[in-house]
Amino acid sequence: MTGDPILHVTEGIAPAGQLSLRAGLVAGQTGLFLLFTVGFGVLGLLVEKEQGTLGRIRSIAVPQWTIIAAKAVVGFSLGVVASAVLLASGTLFFGVNFGTPAVVGLLVLGAAAAATSLTFVVAKVVRTAEQANVAQSIVAMVLIRGAAAGRFILQRCPGCSNVQYPPRDACHNCLGTELSWEVADRRGLLSAKTTIHSSNEPYFQERLPWTIGSVASMEGPTIVAHLLPGCVTGEPVVMELRLDAAGRGVVVARPATDPPDSIEPSARPSENDFLSDPKSKRLLVTDGCSMLGHFVIATLLGRGAAAVTAGCPRTDGICPEHDSSERLTWFNVAADSSWPSREWYRAAQLPDPESTDDSSVFDAVFDTSN
Repeated sequence: MTGDPILHVTEGIAPAGQLSLRAGLVAGQTGLFLLFTVGFGVLGLLVEKEQGTLGRIRSIAVPQWTIIAAKAVVGFSLGVVASAVLLASGTLFFGVNFGTPAVVGLLVLGAAAAATSLTFVVAKVVRTAEQANVAQSIVAMVLIRGAAAGRFILQRCPGCSNVQYPPRDACHNCLGTELSWEVADRRGLLSAKTTIHSSNEPYFQERLPWTIGSVASMEGPTIVAHLLPGCVTGEPVVMELRLDAAGRGVVVARPATDPPDSIEPSARPSENDFLSDPKSKRLLVTDGCSMLGHFVIATLLGRGAAAVTAGCPRTDGICPEHDSSERLTWFNVAADSSWPSREWYRAAQLPDPESTDDSSVFDAVFDTSN
């Protein structure tokens, strides 16, 4: 029996499957802008809720599901358009070839759908747009844990040994994503500093002027740090990770040598504006129901805090899942008053740390409501 062969076998070389540097850069930027644009569309729900716009929209005689669906369509569409523009630009200007356009298009649609779903999960868990920004970055949680443990840690790339700050999802030197957190050299040189005399934040308004500066660290990156009194431009400093008034991990720098005695006692920031070790301390967390609040409470208790008092914003009592213990006590947040203020403490039935000598006063307060 003769005829054409059913199968033709051709010898060839399979591609390595590794993207080139240009292709990796274009793909990375596409993923970044995909999440950004989708988040811009979907997380707008939180902003509209805070500003009262969502309530007015819901009063319109339309099915409630159409509001959510519209946000989903907007976020999904923005993600698809942003991805298509970046991939097309990469092909046009950098000669990058990602394969068959139809297959790439299906991949973009799937990625945009996944990003939209993920952003809706974030919007469901958190209560404000600012909390959503924190929730999207796990690195903030790592800095909190490092500060509570008294360790100065920075991101290091095992691939190229590059150390970077602020933390990122990828190495800015080689674009590697397998980043590790390691204890770093605390020393640095203060290259510049500035003093802030005006702020819109109530917390800082009572503590101005406030000094920050740029520190050229021994590890390589330049780090923006809060400067304790005595730091002089051009002189060496020592950096630490501390917990600020919102429970976040921030970098604080102090003089490498003893500061002069002529420093004003009221100079800010001061040692009392940050917490370096929660062990045996009595601490207040203004909103324990937020994602940041949950993590801060767990971190403080894990580091040996003597007592943590946490706020619950629920209007009809404490959330059922919040069980008080010997070291953790819950209270109802003063929803009609802003923190920090004496009115807030009175409404929450708590002692004001700045106006009472009560033995139950808190050693530090973390505002996790924003």
